Amino acid sequence: MELQDLVTCPICMQVLYKSVSLMPCSHVFCMACTSDWMGKRRSDCPVCRRAISAVMKNHPMDGVVEAFLEANPSFQRDSAETAEMDARDRLKLGVSGKLVRDVCHFEPPSRPPLAPAPPPAQERGLARRPPSAEGAQAAARARPPGAAAQAGAASPGGAARHGSAVCCLQ
Repeated sequence: MELQDLVTCPICMQVLYKSVSLMPCSHVFCMACTSDWMGKRRSDCPVCRRAISAVMKNHPMDGVVEAFLEANPSFQRDSAETAEMDARDRLKLGVSGKLVRDVCHFEPPSRPPLAPAPPPAQERGLARRPPSAEGAQAAARARPPGAAAQAGAASPGGAARHGSAVCCLQ
């Protein structure tokens, strides 16, 4: 593979302009081309079709492109074309230090509303006693069959994990 092939955008087939990498596959494209691709509600890589989790500004590739263009000025885009590409760019990576655009967010599943909590034991006239080994065993026996599996899915903080990753293109 030649250097020219490495600095060519697979979408527009010209030398990269403001290059970005897609995660997790790391394929490289022009920022405006990626913006157009994602603007069509596509959430997969144009080359390998893997789901896009993030878009990252690729400064090292911009350096390679700059060196390539110094050695091969005939591949330089004209100022009207770069201005048009800047206008098409909706990702705006690199503006105000923003270098990564996350295209996934975490959305908890919908659940029915919780019942109101019972009043504390003191208000009901019950005194709190420290748990005994016998009480813990009785509670384990009284637990419904599926509750043990749910207890195993608890996070380190003690709360069960709920939710799913949902890719969204903004």
